[in-house]
This record gives sequence, structure tokens and C-alpha cells, in this order.
Amino acid sequence: MNELVVFNAQQSFSQEAKALRERVFSFLGQTIKIEQAWRDDHRGGTEIGFGACVYESSYVLSDYLCSHPEIIKNKKVLELGSGLGLVSIVCSKIGASLVLATDGDPASVELTRQNLQNNGCLNSSAKMFLWEDETERERMKAYGFDVIVASDIVACPYVDAFESLLSTLNSLLTQSDKEEIGKLPTFILCYKPRGKCEESFFQRMRGLGFSLTSKPPKELHKDYRSSDIKIIEIRMAENPK
Repeated sequence: MNELVVFNAQQSFSQEAKALRERVFSFLGQTIKIEQAWRDDHRGGTEIGFGACVYESSYVLSDYLCSHPEIIKNKKVLELGSGLGLVSIVCSKIGASLVLATDGDPASVELTRQNLQNNGCLNSSAKMFLWEDETERERMKAYGFDVIVASDIVACPYVDAFESLLSTLNSLLTQSDKEEIGKLPTFILCYKPRGKCEESFFQRMRGLGFSLTSKPPKELHKDYRSSDIKIIEIRMAENPK
């Protein structure tokens, strides 16, 4: 059995769902199959993070992007902390000109490669990216990404990596070849609050001159409008202090 019988989307992210070897989702009238490798080893089957299964924030972000295809269509898209690649696959299906899924965990990257291939995402690829790697960060800038997407990367378990993540975002969202504010990349983040660390991270982003806009609940998947999952759009402020 590879899927659960559910009455709303939230029910499909139970502990039982994590253990499924394959998840099946429907976006844009297309079936997307995601191979999972979650294990009950206190690391979720990965060396870094807990990304060997699909989490709710990835699902909610994917749904949001499908409802706003203009964010992604014909754009170069980078996903940070891609886990198993659901969001990247959806971006490819929406019509991104290029999608690069990145993660710091080698097992997650390999699973993402398989999932991209299995879902026919020819304009997409996956690679390792550790946020503290300054050389790789410069390589990322060379792509000239228009949009950066991520889910749950500001959760408390990753607080030790926040400085590196801030440096990465500050670099990628202020690219020197896109000086005009309107042309600078946009960062779309979906997350489930798990402590005070998220707000601390957001305060640091504001301190770097970025504006943060929370999307209203009505723009989220109907089964999550009363949940605590949030979507934030981050971009360089027009008049940074």
C-alpha cells in the first residue's frame, strides 16, 4: 500500500504516511510520485535534517505555487533544503525554465535526483549544497536565479546553520547583475513554527534590509487555512534601513 485514504490533506501526513515507500500527489491535474526513505532512527533516515519523507510545508508550498504560477513560469528556480524534491518537481511542472534542487544531505539529493527523473522533469537537476560553502555559493549566484523556494529550513533543529543560511540568502538575493529592486530574486518560504528561533531568524533578515510579507491564510490550501503553517515572501526592501 503506497497511499492512505484521507478526508483532508492534513490527515495524509501522519506517522504512518512517513513510513510509506512511495507517496502519490496530484498537482495541476498531474500525478506526482515521490519515493521516500524515512526511518525511525531519530534522524528521519538522513544524515542532515529530517528530509527522507514529504512534510506538510512542502505540500502547502507546492499548492501555493500552483495557485500562483506567474511566480515560477519561465523563471530560474532554486530550492534550498529540497528534501525529496516535491516542490522542485511542481516548479518544473508549472513551467520553470530551470530548476535546481539542493540539499546538504547526500541521501536526500540522490532521492531527489530519482524523483525528478521518475517524474519526467527534464529541465531540473539536484546537487549538494552546504550553506557554509562559499565557493559553491558563488557558483549558485552564477545561475542568476529569479526565485528561491524552501520549506521548513528555519526550524529550530537547524539553528546552528542560521548564520550560513543568512549569508547564503544575502548573497543570492542581492545579486550585483540585478541592481534594480524589481529584478532582484524573490524568496518564498513555507514553514511550520516550532519555537522562537524562526522569529529570531526573520529579525535578522529585516536587519539585513529585507522586507517580509506574510501571505494571508486564504491563500493557503483550504485544509490548512486554520493551521499554524505560514508562507512568507522575502525580498530586498525598496528603502532598506
